[in-house]
Amino acid sequence: AAAIEVLFAFHDSLLTATASPHVIVELNYRDGSRERLPIRYSSDLNDVGHGGKDGGAGSGATRIAWRATLTGTPMVYRTPQAMFAIRLANPHPERELATLALEAVSKDGVGTVFFAITLEPIAAMPATGATNNED
Repeated sequence: AAAIEVLFAFHDSLLTATASPHVIVELNYRDGSRERLPIRYSSDLNDVGHGGKDGGAGSGATRIAWRATLTGTPMVYRTPQAMFAIRLANPHPERELATLALEAVSKDGVGTVFFAITLEPIAAMPATGATNNED
């Protein structure tokens, strides 16, 4: 896989100044190695989550997939709600993925909901079992 795209949401009233991880995407490769890719709230999601420009994840790879402002009686319901789609480049696209895991690691007590994950194929992968029939 060239990249991984994760669709997730969490309660957007999280106010933190630290760039600590909120979500970890763990990639386990067939060769036994692994990578842990963090998604940090204040550096990867904060600006886009609070009405700023889409961006984040160090490469402009975060976008709002859905947004709403709830209007209920408690003030917390009036905060913007968002569902994020973030694209993470696979640091080792030459390695075959065996499994992946999603981990919510926020220490702020904010619940995370994962909706979908998509693997982006490597563009020029040769077909398995392809043969040359020019003989």
